[in-house]
Amino acid sequence: MFLSVIENTFLLLLTLSIFVLRNPLKTLQNISNSPFLIFCLSFSVFLAFAIGPTTSNFGALVRFKIPLIPFFCFLLLTLYYRTNIKS
Repeated sequence: MFLSVIENTFLLLLTLSIFVLRNPLKTLQNISNSPFLIFCLSFSVFLAFAIGPTTSNFGALVRFKIPLIPFFCFLLLTLYYRTNIKS
């Protein structure tokens, strides 16, 4: 469980640094300009909200979130790259 905590903390800090510390309006504009980023965001959010409330076991939750992690990481890293290039 400790490795899961480290992973989730890293993803939370990366998400906050991209969506909050940078210009949130430009971040949303970058997402809306790319159909694949829209898919990554909608897939990740839908799957997270479908899995989170329905799973009571934390170990199963860690396994069930595996399909959304690559899409969410791709979204975050693409946004990070795009905001660094344009600034």
